[in-house]
Amino acid sequence: MSYAPQPQIIYYPAPVYFANSYSLSSSPNINNSFTLAIHSSKTVHEFFLELEVINNESGSYTQFERAFENEKISLDTIKELSKSDLIELGVNKMEWRKKIMKLACEY
Repeated sequence: MSYAPQPQIIYYPAPVYFANSYSLSSSPNINNSFTLAIHSSKTVHEFFLELEVINNESGSYTQFERAFENEKISLDTIKELSKSDLIELGVNKMEWRKKIMKLACEY
């Protein structure tokens, strides 16, 4: 029996800014725009893959990908969903809803 290779998520460390005379005022803006660029470039598919890796569960979260894409729900919109929205999208287990919302709030 052969298995398809599993996707791997590589985490890069966040940039570190040191206080000095010329970058003290600009470092928060650079850091925020850098962070937003990383998160906005992620897809819903990558979001659900990340959930599976974090929780060591294969297929548990990617099964919802099609429902989210059919409703045109972006990564930015996930954190605005209510419990009933998630249930309507097929996320019926409370643990799954909590984990989805927890990760979405980090974006």
